[in-house]
Amino acid sequence: MPRLRDLLLVAVLLTPARLSAQNALPPAPATQRYPSRFRFVPEVSAGLRELWTRSSAEKREYVACIGGVIRQDTVFVERVLPLEPTSADSLGVSAQASIDTCGPPLYQGTVHTHIALIDGERPYERFSGADRGVMLMWWRRWKMDGMFCVLYTQKDAYCEVDGSAIFNMSRSAY
Repeated sequence: MPRLRDLLLVAVLLTPARLSAQNALPPAPATQRYPSRFRFVPEVSAGLRELWTRSSAEKREYVACIGGVIRQDTVFVERVLPLEPTSADSLGVSAQASIDTCGPPLYQGTVHTHIALIDGERPYERFSGADRGVMLMWWRRWKMDGMFCVLYTQKDAYCEVDGSAIFNMSRSAY
């Protein structure tokens, strides 16, 4: 029998309006809190800006591991580890390498760059279907909620806590 997490991913990938997939979920219990924002320590911010600069200059996607803690309604990202690109595909780092490397206890997820532009003008500000597939693979491997971000400009990120039941979104400056 499919698990709720698998069904949720299918709903998100197949539903044109993401909000309708979110509204289909039962509300979280009143005692359960989910983070609603991400904060980056200065060293991580510097590392993410460097990752973006390198990615933008080379016109290829880069990936890094991120780690930190969740306190009340905030994810504090305290560690970043850029992964070296491989010849796995044209986007750089293979999904399996990031899944294997970016796990507990030091890391709780990944961040990657989106340098492609919609119609050559606007950046892709959200996770793609392929990104969601990698997030699901990460969750299956580590069996815990993960933190994931996409950098879509030199200073802006879209981040989520993703895992067992709820997608939590946050636009953040890093």
